[in-house]
Amino acid sequence: MSTCPPYFIWIQYISWFNYGFEALVILQWKDVTSIKCDQSTDEYCYNSGPQLIDELGFQVDGFWVDILALIALSIFYRINYRYCSNMITYQSHCNGRVGEENGSQSIRTWVLEHKNMGTQTQNIDPRTGVNGVPEYKRGHKT
Repeated sequence: MSTCPPYFIWIQYISWFNYGFEALVILQWKDVTSIKCDQSTDEYCYNSGPQLIDELGFQVDGFWVDILALIALSIFYRINYRYCSNMITYQSHCNGRVGEENGSQSIRTWVLEHKNMGTQTQNIDPRTGVNGVPEYKRGHKT
């Protein structure tokens, strides 16, 4: 993290990659007592798994903290997704873009209802319908 600008350091705390990678490294290397190394190369060789874990800046005791952080982030992201998804649906209802007559149809619901109707509905916009006629007005005299 020494090469990362200070204003980006906080991102590591909301990244599941950080916690997942640390948990996997600890799980993989904590019980390895000896690592065979080819001395013919100029690269640095680690002698044991705990030495590798320490060199990466991880702590073996932090495994369960990583697991709990992954669970917490999963719950947080799921709640955030639901909230944002509901807000988008709510805003589309308030703007009258979808389901202007009955007010209960969202773009997502429309897509799910018309998903399996074949290729003929793939290019239909729920706001304009077929040939520019919204779905709720088809068959009605204007």
